[in-house]
Amino acid sequence: MTRRYERALGGALCWGAAPAGHWQTLTFIAGLRIDELTAPWCLDQTKTGEAFKEYLRSQLGRP
Repeated sequence: MTRRYERALGGALCWGAAPAGHWQTLTFIAGLRIDELTAPWCLDQTKTGEAFKEYLRSQLGRP
C-alpha cells in the first residue's frame, strides 16, 4: 500500500507517484495437513463455482 498523505516543508505541495492500473487476480487453493500441503492449485482468475468443481475433479478425483 502507498501512503495517502505526504509531508513537505513550508506548506509546499508534495508530489509522489504510485503504480496504478489493472491488477491480476491469482487464486491459490490447497489442502493443509499437519505435516504437508496437499493438492495445490493456482488459478489466474477469481474463483467461481465452475472453477472449484474443476479443482475437485482434477486434484481430488471427485466427479
